Amino acid sequence: MVVMTDLTLETRQCTVKRIPHLRRISHHIFYFSSYYDSPEEENIDYFMGPSPRVPEKTIEEIDLMEFLEEVDTPKLIPKSTEEIRNYFPETWLWEMHTIESSGEKTLKRQLPDTITEWTGEAVCINSKTGIGFSEKSGITAFQPFFISLQLPYSVIRKEMVPIIVSVFNYLKECLPIKISLEPSEDYKVLNEYSSHKMCVCGGKSETHRFITRPLSLGQVNITVYGFSVDGDDEVCGNEVIANISARDAVTKQLLVEAEGFPKEEVL
Repeated sequence: MVVMTDLTLETRQCTVKRIPHLRRISHHIFYFSSYYDSPEEENIDYFMGPSPRVPEKTIEEIDLMEFLEEVDTPKLIPKSTEEIRNYFPETWLWEMHTIESSGEKTLKRQLPDTITEWTGEAVCINSKTGIGFSEKSGITAFQPFFISLQLPYSVIRKEMVPIIVSVFNYLKECLPIKISLEPSEDYKVLNEYSSHKMCVCGGKSETHRFITRPLSLGQVNITVYGFSVDGDDEVCGNEVIANISARDAVTKQLLVEAEGFPKEEVL
């Protein structure tokens, strides 16, 4: 921070008392101020939020097998759900709160749908002790079975566009998986089939490409479903198959632009 002034400038350190900054309980985030005054202080402005940056790593880039060794694996059994993940912000949790004399505040927030590690910090401002920054803390949003879509930022209408679908399985056994691209009037699927079966073994990932041709302009929703196929042992051959059901669904938007080039006329 740089201050430019023609007045007398005084600086002093914030009064610091460290308490736990972030805890994860039942997939909720609990933030606590790491900077506060004595109980006599009533009004403390408190701001919390992640650093203004894109999440540092996606879960695909993290050593997930090392992560799984640190958690209780029976709790990682995927649940059967019809929920579609479609909230993927680049930054998250910019909020301002007032901290009472207790020096802490508990908030419950639902994690975004991104499979990633979030890093955040708190900034505290007090009229007597000044400004203070907490140490950075992080939380990992994770599920043992999930699918991921790789889309270009923008495409031209009626050109051939590959939709790359990656399936990740971090259970111990293999899973026979069927992925399906949801049909839409906004695009045409050029593959012979709009679904595909694959075997994804524990700790590994598999990919498949759907070739599409966009027909509509603007933001087009691309939705892909992935789920385990019960009773289909031929997909995985002689591999050991997990006796559970797994399901995931993701929706992302693809920007479709018109053909040609923009032309500007000045009158």
